[in-house]
Amino acid sequence: MVRACGLGLLLLICLAACSWYRIEPPRTASGQVCAAQCNTVRGQCTSEAESIAKAGAGSCSDQQNRIDDHCNNYTSARDRDHCQAVNQASHGCSAPSANTGSCQSDWEQCVLGCGGRMISR
Repeated sequence: MVRACGLGLLLLICLAACSWYRIEPPRTASGQVCAAQCNTVRGQCTSEAESIAKAGAGSCSDQQNRIDDHCNNYTSARDRDHCQAVNQASHGCSAPSANTGSCQSDWEQCVLGCGGRMISR
């Protein structure tokens, strides 16, 4: 636990001080096996974040369809446009994008914990 906190602190310090960095994978066989597990976990994390974003986009699309159905009951284009504007302001949503930033930072800490190195410029 202390080692993980130390690695996290090192990562934060470098991110604050460095304008560019990359993570170099471990050189030992056991470190490479460990880093491969980090890659698997990052892939799962990314897939989950993308699934959550897709579900949110579907929900947003459904909500827009309900607004359209409701506003289509108005006969004049002006009234429909007003209905759309009012409902978008109070009930509209924007589709979320996949938030994979935590997947990347967790992967970096994981690989560093496996013996990888942070190379900064």
